[in-house]
Amino acid sequence: MAGSEDIQVLRTTDHPPPLAGGALAVTAASALFVLAGYIINVVLGRALGPVDYGLFGVVIGLMTVVNALQTSAVPQAIAKFAAEHRYDPGDLLLTGGLLQVGSGIALAIVLFLLADPIATLLHDGELAAPLRLAALAFPSYALFALLLGLEGGHGRYVRQALMMSLYSVAKAVLAVSLGLLFSLLGAIAGYVVAPAVAALTSSEILRFRQGRLMSLGPIASYSIPLLSLAAVSIAYLNLDLFLVKSLVADPASAGYYTAAQNIARVPYYLSTGLAAILLPAVARVATSDPRRARLMVGDALRFGVLLLLPIAVVLVAGAREAVQLLYGERYVSATGPLMLLSAAMGVFAFFSFLSSLLAGIGRPSHAVLAAAAGLVTTAAIAVVLIPASAMQGAALATLAGAVTALLLALAATSRALPFEVPWLTLARVGIASAVVGMIAENLNGAAAVLLGLPLVGLLYVGMLIVTRELGPDDWQRLREVLPARRSLR
Repeated sequence: MAGSEDIQVLRTTDHPPPLAGGALAVTAASALFVLAGYIINVVLGRALGPVDYGLFGVVIGLMTVVNALQTSAVPQAIAKFAAEHRYDPGDLLLTGGLLQVGSGIALAIVLFLLADPIATLLHDGELAAPLRLAALAFPSYALFALLLGLEGGHGRYVRQALMMSLYSVAKAVLAVSLGLLFSLLGAIAGYVVAPAVAALTSSEILRFRQGRLMSLGPIASYSIPLLSLAAVSIAYLNLDLFLVKSLVADPASAGYYTAAQNIARVPYYLSTGLAAILLPAVARVATSDPRRARLMVGDALRFGVLLLLPIAVVLVAGAREAVQLLYGERYVSATGPLMLLSAAMGVFAFFSFLSSLLAGIGRPSHAVLAAAAGLVTTAAIAVVLIPASAMQGAALATLAGAVTALLLALAATSRALPFEVPWLTLARVGIASAVVGMIAENLNGAAAVLLGLPLVGLLYVGMLIVTRELGPDDWQRLREVLPARRSLR
């Protein structure tokens, strides 16, 4: 699917070189991840009920925090070094593996021991048992994340996407089936087994024997700011739910808010695949060809605007129908938070792009500072608003934090790697998104939504064609990266 070059020039040499094959492959894998997440949350949301589903959301939120630490530190350092061809791949794998799996075991022990204090802090003793079970997932997820990063570092984006897809499918099948059989603990067990299933299918795992132990210094020093960025970013993504659980008296509120989060995060989840490949891709060219790197920034932002803006707008406009379709009438209280969270996650998805770009050019500390500012903004506003406005206050605080982080990241990126903002694309996509959003707002009932949304999508593409935002060069790029035209890498 991806050719010998990871970057192909779009339109003319004055336009950004897109990560064509990689972007399409990982975006498709991200879409499958979103679909798998919906299957899990819709089925378990209905089967467990708001109270147990709220517990499920809190446990998975904590797992997400830890998993993000594992995904964004050593694996991204390995991906960057592999892309720059600075070290032997086998040496990177062995040395990174010792750091990665060792840290996974350590994190598992910490969460296992802190399960009771965390449950006490969140005023719910029922959290302790599922938290201890969740801790068992960390070592296998650590290995899975390491192998995934190495595939991306070598530019094997299709194989990376296949691993991501296998993990998504395994997680959905196991979490749903075990959840229906054994309730909350069964659902958590599915998250424990799934990363091991995906990790064991990677051919890279056989190369551990071919490497030699190298100095831990380069990997560790580059991983520390990435670890900080991941910790702050995922804390931002989950802080609002924890504050709702802690500060809102109604125990069902956490369940409603979890439902709103899972729907709202579609734009963010779709962005994660492209964000992951941007770091090694920018690292390849940032030093040798800064102009090419600047064009890559603009191309990534254009791709993001085309994909994410209409989805966020439609989610805001059709919030009530989305909640009722996916979770049923008893979750209708999630509608208000969903509207605000959809906007917040759309904004934060663009911050994710920029943080990967900053890390790729060796300035991850700038992204850390931007994310930290967003987290502090969210916390300060949430503590003030939640007592009076409950879930609405938490969602509004999350939106304010996302805007803060994005503005600071934009400023840092433009100083470090000046790029051209795709203003014309933003205007065209904004108008088309507004039109489809107004249509989506008037779709009432499950049948209308299921039948109408594909037509809304076609209308959106048609408007972009009419306004010449999508042209022959875009279709040519799509044809060039179809699986039939490329060998699997």
